Amino acid sequence: MVGKATNGAAPQRAHKSGMHTIWFALNILVLSIVAMHPTDVQAQNELIVGQYMHNTFAVNPAFAGSRDCMSLFGSFRKQWVGIESTPMSALISANTPLRNESVVLGASVYHQQIRESRNSGALLTVGYRANVINNSTWLGFALQPGVALRARDWTKLDLMDPDDLAFAEKTSNVAPLLGFGVSLYGPKFFA
Repeated sequence: MVGKATNGAAPQRAHKSGMHTIWFALNILVLSIVAMHPTDVQAQNELIVGQYMHNTFAVNPAFAGSRDCMSLFGSFRKQWVGIESTPMSALISANTPLRNESVVLGASVYHQQIRESRNSGALLTVGYRANVINNSTWLGFALQPGVALRARDWTKLDLMDPDDLAFAEKTSNVAPLLGFGVSLYGPKFFA
């Protein structure tokens, strides 16, 4: 589309805003979620994360690539050191923008142990970010598929009735995970 020249200036092409790309990314996100059509959905973050200000990617996958370079992060958290069977969590994550700065990738591996339960998982992240205000504000979208391994050893519990059959065995399962996120961030803020 060619714009009109004003005051003798040469005609210029109209510049499309980033809204077209944002609209495309939203359509892909919605179609992906609808295509999976889960019957049982639980909304809960698996991992307890401390120091989230240093690793916003651990809380919201849409922050992948927000530092404009590859980011590696490791976290270990243990409550009540020296006491047996206390809560413990560990996380290793990486994320980076690709050559096309709008496309970002990431991965996370975690393990969490709380007394009788052990949760482990691995997640991949694929995201898209659009520059919405002069290279200073970005809008990010991300999908985060993964897998969780959950194990419970009910025999470790101190029960009033040790013969209770409901707690006489170990259980484990493998479950798919699907996360998504939306973020808006700039040099002095994030949301």
